[in-house]
Amino acid sequence: MPSSMTVSEPAVHAALQPLPRKLFVETTTFCNLSCPMCVKHAEGSTITEGNLSQQTFDALSPAFPHLDALFLNGIGEPLLHPLLPAFIAQARAAMPEDAWIGFQSNGLLFTEQNARQLIDAGANRICLSIDSLSPALFKKIRQGGQVGAVHKAFNLLNNARRECAARDMKIGMELVVVQENAHELPELIRWAADQGVDFALVTQMLPYDPRFCDNVAYDINTDAAIAIFEQGCQTAHRRGVDLVAALDNAWERQHPTDQFIRDLIQGMKTQARDQGVFFNLTTLVERRLDRQQQLADHFDQACKIAQQCGVDLRLPSLVATQQRHCAFVEDGGAFISWDGTVHPCYNLWHNYRCFLNGWENRIATRQFGNVNEQGIEALWNREDFIRFRRNVLDYDYPFCSSCTVAPCDYIDNDAFEEDCYLRSEPCGTCLWSMGLLQCLQ
Repeated sequence: MPSSMTVSEPAVHAALQPLPRKLFVETTTFCNLSCPMCVKHAEGSTITEGNLSQQTFDALSPAFPHLDALFLNGIGEPLLHPLLPAFIAQARAAMPEDAWIGFQSNGLLFTEQNARQLIDAGANRICLSIDSLSPALFKKIRQGGQVGAVHKAFNLLNNARRECAARDMKIGMELVVVQENAHELPELIRWAADQGVDFALVTQMLPYDPRFCDNVAYDINTDAAIAIFEQGCQTAHRRGVDLVAALDNAWERQHPTDQFIRDLIQGMKTQARDQGVFFNLTTLVERRLDRQQQLADHFDQACKIAQQCGVDLRLPSLVATQQRHCAFVEDGGAFISWDGTVHPCYNLWHNYRCFLNGWENRIATRQFGNVNEQGIEALWNREDFIRFRRNVLDYDYPFCSSCTVAPCDYIDNDAFEEDCYLRSEPCGTCLWSMGLLQCLQ
């Protein structure tokens, strides 16, 4: 007797659906601040100034009915675009009722009028950047920024939310954590809660200037590599050997004279190779455990305060994660520059240089056409764009940031072709997929 039950079709992955589920749209590259940590102000930046046109925004409209979320920011300050409220209203009219529209802002340009106008238009996720409550440090990190201006912006948004009766509208805080401000995180979360913040987004810093490398607050070694190394340290400790102290000298690290230590190192390297873990003995020995413990304590305190105050706190990883996860691709995201060019992710949105483990890493933008020449549906379904997303989902690429021979010839050039795994996606240096960087998404 045939069963009356039907077998449902397997769900199509968001990255492979007919249209993107999320759009990240750069409304402008103009900004009213000159933050030294911003990629726009990095040496050799090729980012051009421009505003998204109505024509370009219209070209995205076929995707609006299918979106889970629309993000209206990129390099610049969204409030500088005069059509921002109109863009929001246009998209809101076509998007699903439960989809949301949001952007991040430095908050300086909010007024009573535009706060209400933006919420009335349909914006329901607005996130303000504040990296310190110290006026001096805040100005150093956000050059031109003012704590008082952000405080005022939060008040304006809360008032507008009440007046518009926008119950689904969420206000957020975004913070870039570095060595200088990490101790302020718990206090910042409590302060944010007092400002009516619903969520707080914390990210690590990607240094675009070598002067900032010592200010990063994360460990570039993966959690898997650290676990293998710490296991080795415990084995050495049982023999009365302080492995880190024994290998503190660079020559000893490369040529240990003690047979026990040589065998222990070889065993760790073999274990790492068998598990597919990139194992950089130099960076593992040189880890600043005191800094990591302090940051972990600050994170723990911030979590407790956030829970007490009802703030949804989203923290980055303290160390690079072996299990990579690209939310941009997995969630079906497409990135649109102000000129209409389509990109796959935040990491490959612009040309820039950054620094990993002290060496320079040059990133070249990856482009898949322009919406002003072809529709968003045609570009999203381009064979090479689909192949790119499928390959990213395999997560079969190296951990260049903790590789002992990086930067190698594969990545140390202006035109990336393939990595040492012979894959054509330049994801081996991406800190977003390793849990260290995050943004409103």
